Amino acid sequence: SCNSAIYTVNQTNSVITTTAGTFVQVPFGSVIRRFGSNLGLDGGSIVSCGSGYFDVECSISLTPTAAGPLNVEIRKDGVPVTGLEASIVGVAAQTNNLCLTGLARNCGCDCNSVFTLWVDAPCTLVNCATVVEKL
Repeated sequence: SCNSAIYTVNQTNSVITTTAGTFVQVPFGSVIRRFGSNLGLDGGSIVSCGSGYFDVECSISLTPTAAGPLNVEIRKDGVPVTGLEASIVGVAAQTNNLCLTGLARNCGCDCNSVFTLWVDAPCTLVNCATVVEKL
């Protein structure tokens, strides 16, 4: 059982425009389910409040605009979280699903942080489902 959780989904089929190798932020979408006071959605970011561990799981489907490498990562306060990253060598117009799973930590008594999602190649976001739980 967890203290707090949030489940977000982005199904906008939005075009992500960037130069290959240059990361841009992708919004997590809208809240589908949420309980507890330790997690919330602020714009396109997930805010985690309080000290402790946070289990992060993200499934993202992307269709690359061109062939080549495509990297996805989740950052905590602007810094990539070790393990919350995935890469593919994409084929143009072929949808790929990437899964990111990891554990992040907030330290200190009143420690709050922000999780963001980043992609580094032009593509179309087909679907992004994210669950964060405070353990």
